[in-house]
Amino acid sequence: MDLSSKTRFRVYGILLLLFFTQAAAALPRQSGNRAVTAGQSPGIGASAFPEVTNQNQLRVRGKVTDQSGAPLPGVTVTIEGTTRGVITDTDGTYSIDRKAGEKLVFSFVGMETQIIALTNQTVIDVKLLEKTEELEDVTVMAFGRAKKESVVSSISTVKVAELRLPASNLTTALAGKIAGIISYQTTGEPGADNAQFFVRGVTTFGYKTSPLILIDGFESTTDDLARLQPDDIESFSVMKDASATVMYGARSANGIISVVTKAGREGVVKISVRADVNLAMPTRKIEFLDGVSYMRLYNEAQITRNPTLGAYYDEQKIQATMRGEYPMIYPNVMWYDALFNKSTVNEKGNINISGGGKVATYYVSGTMEHETGLLKVDRRNNFNNNIDITRTHIRSNVVFNLSPTTTLDTRITGRFERYTGPYESAGEIYRQIMWSNPVDFPFIYEPDEANKYTEHVLFGSTLVGGSVKVNPYASMVRGYEDRNETSITAQATLTQELGFITKGLKISLKASANSWGKYTSRRTYSPYYYALESYNQITGEYSLFALNPTTGRAYLGDVEPGRDASGQYYYEGILNWNREFGKHKVGFTTVAIAQENLVTGGNSSSIYYTLPEKNLGISGRTTYDYSSRYFVDFSYGYNGSEKFTGSKQFGFFPALAAGWMVSNEKFFEPYKNAVSALKLKLSWGRGGNDAIAGREGRFFFLSDVELGGGSYRWGNTFQNYYQGYRVSRYANPNITWEVSTKYNAGVELSLFKNESVRIQADFFKDIRDKIYMVRENFPASSGLEASISGNVGKVESHGIDASLDLEHQFSKDFWLTGRANFTYATNKYV
Repeated sequence: MDLSSKTRFRVYGILLLLFFTQAAAALPRQSGNRAVTAGQSPGIGASAFPEVTNQNQLRVRGKVTDQSGAPLPGVTVTIEGTTRGVITDTDGTYSIDRKAGEKLVFSFVGMETQIIALTNQTVIDVKLLEKTEELEDVTVMAFGRAKKESVVSSISTVKVAELRLPASNLTTALAGKIAGIISYQTTGEPGADNAQFFVRGVTTFGYKTSPLILIDGFESTTDDLARLQPDDIESFSVMKDASATVMYGARSANGIISVVTKAGREGVVKISVRADVNLAMPTRKIEFLDGVSYMRLYNEAQITRNPTLGAYYDEQKIQATMRGEYPMIYPNVMWYDALFNKSTVNEKGNINISGGGKVATYYVSGTMEHETGLLKVDRRNNFNNNIDITRTHIRSNVVFNLSPTTTLDTRITGRFERYTGPYESAGEIYRQIMWSNPVDFPFIYEPDEANKYTEHVLFGSTLVGGSVKVNPYASMVRGYEDRNETSITAQATLTQELGFITKGLKISLKASANSWGKYTSRRTYSPYYYALESYNQITGEYSLFALNPTTGRAYLGDVEPGRDASGQYYYEGILNWNREFGKHKVGFTTVAIAQENLVTGGNSSSIYYTLPEKNLGISGRTTYDYSSRYFVDFSYGYNGSEKFTGSKQFGFFPALAAGWMVSNEKFFEPYKNAVSALKLKLSWGRGGNDAIAGREGRFFFLSDVELGGGSYRWGNTFQNYYQGYRVSRYANPNITWEVSTKYNAGVELSLFKNESVRIQADFFKDIRDKIYMVRENFPASSGLEASISGNVGKVESHGIDASLDLEHQFSKDFWLTGRANFTYATNKYV
């Protein structure tokens, strides 16, 4: 049942209330970020703490500043191990009495704590540094993070700043940014402009060729990635080899794109605002022939093929068209210019707020964007046939520190989209332009004497084979589509450190849910088409006749509704243990996942389409690091899919990787000035893919028999009528996973002491077998009604991807960065 406007407004109001309530709950409780020692009352300056003075104490004074040299008021200065302390004044100064041998502790929310041992100093100035997570030295990997030098998998990262483009679609920013990503865009139509992208090329001719997309560890769609705001992204990684992807089992064969959104950091409130206004126009425009050139070339082509036919267009028509006289009789329509504007203006604004204290940290953002198309609007219609999209994005990432060892990470995001556009898609209208003749007819006829008082528009056309020829302009203005789309994702992760059992042990539990819905209403009218009946080439007078006088309709018809929705639920449990024993570092991770996807099916009546998709899996990883020189990584995925049966239902996918940090060897010390880091790595593994056919092609172990395979009559009088049956699929319990065997050999190189030049190169090979395809070796004489398919396809791929990063700091305020990458991938059908 459709929601009324008032009801929808209430729903959105409740969502916004919950959104801001959650953000408000994370705000620090203390005013002015002023810290107070236990048992004391807050105050201003050093008077917040009582001073203790005697002959054995010395007074220390100084000033506390941040990295830029600005004074920091409200910094807590205490004597280590005691409750004695003061708070810096508004200019960052402090004064405190202390005894010889004591230590001063400087702490402030969002800053690194400093401890300074005292001798006989009487003046101590301190500069506090902001807390950072050193993301540049950490790589996001499957179900966790690791120090970059210890990662032996093939994982590429990209700086978030490089993804900030003046566009509403993030996928268009991938091309040329990341080694191993091959990306291209087939259309620029707003709302349908997602780029196609592949990790290390297309390695299969099966159903699913695109990579798995993870946003905060939750499987997401290409649309979710496309509409993600770059301002909200903390890290963007591409996992390419088996060692990096195998723990995701059922979707690991085609590579993984992993995005982590920002979380708040402890510190003062930070507000960031960004506004974009961009001029959008086609990157490249095909030049179309004018009518005169078209007619001359058409005549030339016809005479060349059959000289006896002569010219199709006579010279008088060509000359009259060239002079531009009587355009209703001698049209010269530049269809693209008649339907499309040269450019349009789009706007986008983003605001985000972050900060937090000891209890919670938060990151809250909101984005509004408005995007329009290039279609021209016919003012004779009472609706806007151009594409017009308004999107609203909200995000709330709040991390609660429930105890010193317990955190609750909550993430809520919502996308609300309102689309209006033409009844026919802009892509379809463009295709019609490509097939339209510029001299056949004008897009609209001016009324002749007989139609002087006709109220409807006289669209131009002609008859071809008894049918009315397509008029692209009429297709553009004959109706509209109105669409509302909503996507809401909620996620909660509870993490508990288990150091009381053994050091380095922790467990986390995650639950994620997504609800997506779309409602579409479409309305159209049937244009009246007219053609020339007669004309006077001297006076320019003409008469028209209607091509469809009985089937035309000048008013909009009833609404054509469309509804679709889906729900996605994901549950995850991770047990992680990392421990260091001298030069030995070991790590162990085990993961259990359960996932269910629900789809309403829209207008589909197929039970295969509407039944939920389910996956279960257990995966794990064991790592070993000796003296930060030798690394070994074993990982596996044991995953189950409801698409298969028996022993085929679960698949085991292992991977093994090893690395050698050559630059950490003693013999390499003399070369450190020139080569600061050198790592070699190898990996092998097998990944699985259960998406080998569409939703209607699931449950291969079941046959599909339905009514509709013809009919027959029976009985003495042949009056008994029976509907026949048709076999559309035979049961095949042997259908199983598509399997990818990946090999990877890589090198990572950093030059010079400051690592201003970084090179990463990987050589890879992928053998994809058990691809689901039709078996062509069953002859028609076998009597089978449906084709037989099996896991018999095979493709071999290989190639290289490499990246070069340059970074040089000339001064504090002037630096230079650059990146180049190269990807070569080729495949062969075996």
